[in-house]
Amino acid sequence: MKRMLFTIVAAAVSLLAFTGAASAQSNLDVRASVPFSFVVDNHVLPAGDYQITQLRPTLIVLHNADTAKSATALALFDRPEKGATGNPALIFHRYGNEYFLAQVIANNTQEARQLLTSSAEKKLSKEQGMPQLAIVRISGEKTKSGD
Repeated sequence: MKRMLFTIVAAAVSLLAFTGAASAQSNLDVRASVPFSFVVDNHVLPAGDYQITQLRPTLIVLHNADTAKSATALALFDRPEKGATGNPALIFHRYGNEYFLAQVIANNTQEARQLLTSSAEKKLSKEQGMPQLAIVRISGEKTKSGD
């Protein structure tokens, strides 16, 4: 029992160390103009220009300078959604007229930050099935150095 607990703790520490090293190389600091209101972590944000930054390896912040509205979201590293590779972008899941931020693709366009699915999106997904993708290109991309 103690051996299993030690193995789990060692694996968790290794994962945290790896995640920290990966984030030092890929800190996120980008801008995007979103033409529709959308949901992030059960918060509705209005259309507008957003600054998207990474505070921690698994935490991003979206800030609208015009309205001063912000939201934080947990995000994990993942592959971009099928059909969304090639350019830095925000990937939204669309159900009718409702949009949910699903991924942020920046720098390395083969890597995405996958946001956790909100309870509202889970409900719509059960009712309506697979979402359509809405892609908003990131403009004015810049990165922080990992020094």
